Amino acid sequence: MTTSSHLALGLALLVQLVACGSPAPPPAPRTADELDGELVPPAGCGSDENEQTFDDLETTKMVIVDDARAPLFTTPISGATLPGAAPPMFVWQPTPTEVGKPHGTVSCSECTVCHLPPVSGDVFDVQFSIGGTVVYRIVYTSQQWSPPAALWSSWRGQKVSIASWRMTLKVNDLADGPFTASAPVTFQVSP
Repeated sequence: MTTSSHLALGLALLVQLVACGSPAPPPAPRTADELDGELVPPAGCGSDENEQTFDDLETTKMVIVDDARAPLFTTPISGATLPGAAPPMFVWQPTPTEVGKPHGTVSCSECTVCHLPPVSGDVFDVQFSIGGTVVYRIVYTSQQWSPPAALWSSWRGQKVSIASWRMTLKVNDLADGPFTASAPVTFQVSP
């Protein structure tokens, strides 16, 4: 190796050492553009990688239909009519027998070189449909969500269906699931 090669290698190692020893700044909030244009707002530790995992498993028919292990919506109940004036809080639990926690049960590992931190715990894919077309989707680690006012207004007078999936991850690797219920939750929004 030449002296300039040694110098270049030494400089590269020094840059890596300094970068690894410095605390990483907090990640910037994600936008829909960073999630391939999907309407997936930032939520807890949910990430575009988790969205892609759901997409891959849903499109390859690797989803397990099992009401006992699928998410259970506690608000709204299927068949309800919700007032159109103000957006409600949608609330669910991981399974009918596991209540979980409002902000989820995930842990997000620290990672200074990752795009987003790896997730361990339950991640939910919640898709809202009108007339058989998905109109809004969230990939979420929390167990509650309220739609933006403008979105809720656009649903007034509509029958909305919620299809949801739950998968358990261990450092972003699939550990269990995904599970979905045998029927969607449907509700009507008053005009």
